[in-house]
Amino acid sequence: MKINVSVITTHQNKILLMQRSLTDDYCPGAWGVPGGYMEKEDNTLEDTAIREVYEELGVKITPRTILFNNKNEDTDSLYIVYVAELANAADYPKGITLSDEANDFKWAEAEDLDKLEFTPYTKDRLVKIFESF
Repeated sequence: MKINVSVITTHQNKILLMQRSLTDDYCPGAWGVPGGYMEKEDNTLEDTAIREVYEELGVKITPRTILFNNKNEDTDSLYIVYVAELANAADYPKGITLSDEANDFKWAEAEDLDKLEFTPYTKDRLVKIFESF
């Protein structure tokens, strides 16, 4: 079974979003959050979360809690979604370094959710976070 970890990073009641590469095979140009599959060098789910956010957006985070988890029998994958905070508040708002997996980034507020096209399930998850602020 593969394990996929996604990360919703929050700061000052905003959420860090990334726009997927315009040439990506999956949802090109859609907005989402950093994430990817656990790799051999990752000892924990937290390691995967930290690595993925750093690889895709160049910032360090501190994972706080698992918000969602679900198993997908079709892909033989377990999907984990963490809520995290910036490890260094000085990275807000512009300490981002985009990888080739990302076209853009945005610190989103709740009112932004209806203006963006998201990857599947992302908007519903973000709504829950904004409700908790």
